Amino acid sequence: MALRSMAELLMVIAITARSATAITIEQQPAYQSCLATPSTCTSLNLAIAQMTGTIPSELGLLTNLGTLAIWHNQLTGTIPSELGYLTRLGFLSTWENQLTGTIPTDLATLTLLYAMHLGRNQMTGPLPSEFAALTGVNDMLLCNNSGLCGDVPPGVPLHARAPHCTTATLGTRLGSACPTSSPTAPLSQDCCSVMMQETVFSCMLESAGLQQSEIPDSWCLKAC
Repeated sequence: MALRSMAELLMVIAITARSATAITIEQQPAYQSCLATPSTCTSLNLAIAQMTGTIPSELGLLTNLGTLAIWHNQLTGTIPSELGYLTRLGFLSTWENQLTGTIPTDLATLTLLYAMHLGRNQMTGPLPSEFAALTGVNDMLLCNNSGLCGDVPPGVPLHARAPHCTTATLGTRLGSACPTSSPTAPLSQDCCSVMMQETVFSCMLESAGLQQSEIPDSWCLKAC
């Protein structure tokens, strides 16, 4: 079918370019290298890589990982429970993707974690009560998962609930009570209007190998 205008032609070119640059985690050379020699793979940084697709369960084979950064992509699907095998993990970030489903209880086995960034996704359900075991976590980003619900489990430190959300909107709950037969209640908080702490932001930049002058405009936090 013939294109009717230059605008249509430019749109086709743009779509083709996006398709050509899209890549999955499995296609990333760094991931392939880690799978080839898992015993020497201690860090996997795939942040801001324009990735699509899902998070492969095979990541659970990389049991020496201390850092897993796959934030700011277009990943879909759920967080695989196999990530619970990464017991040496200290930094985990799936921030700003399109992930769905519930937060896996298996992540509670990652007792060496100091940072867990799961915010800006589309996950639902309650925060697992087993997360009370994550006593070393001092930075747990859960903001902007509109389907999270229920109480913060006893034992989870207040500072780990969501340090970048206002206490006035967060309170002592993640959101509304989890319904039993109706759609998940939305999270009632305005998290993205609160700037991230400087230390956390610096950590995210470091994991991506970026300087502050290289921050994409899309990272700017603005009001929901």
